[in-house]
Amino acid sequence: MDIGCNDGRLTLTMASKFGSASMLGLDIDASLIKQACRALHRARATAREKRLQLMKPQHWQHNHAPQSMSARRKAASAACQALSNTHFQAGDAVEHGGSVGSLDLVTCFSVTKWVHLNQGDEGLMAMFRAVHTLLAPGGCFVLEPQPWRSYRNASKKKVREAAGYKRLEELEFLPEHFPKALTDIGLLYRRQLRSPDSSAGFDRPIYLFTKG
Repeated sequence: MDIGCNDGRLTLTMASKFGSASMLGLDIDASLIKQACRALHRARATAREKRLQLMKPQHWQHNHAPQSMSARRKAASAACQALSNTHFQAGDAVEHGGSVGSLDLVTCFSVTKWVHLNQGDEGLMAMFRAVHTLLAPGGCFVLEPQPWRSYRNASKKKVREAAGYKRLEELEFLPEHFPKALTDIGLLYRRQLRSPDSSAGFDRPIYLFTKG
């Protein structure tokens, strides 16, 4: 499950690259889910076309060694299968209602701030507890929290105030507290991951946790 999947681009990349058995992109914004569903339709068509091209004998005979072509075919087939088992849904992770211990991996990239500003400290903790419940033993949680400075920037926008966001002084649960809070509810901290592309504004820590 990819919590806060936005328009689905990252979700689709993960599903196709890693050949996931199933993938659910979840976002509370129904308009973004519509965009994600359109992107999924295009991605499936592109993956099918790529697989068909790789199956043509004239393609691999003139362009690739047999061993290389075999690997490319397998990857293309895996991507098609993964995308056929990828879906998007509008909703809240806390209210998702998935089966206990049903997920091997949950990702949450650049989402915690919005949950936090909308639902406060308890709302964010409720999401963390839901992740713990949904993960299977040994399952992984990959978390990229936004830094506190980005909260300040968001809180300055009048549109955010009109949307009923929490005031910063109401929040006591800071991003640096998240790893301990997650270990307190039963997840095991493994390590901090690094992105190979630390572009401006996205050089944030990414944490890996597992369920014991």
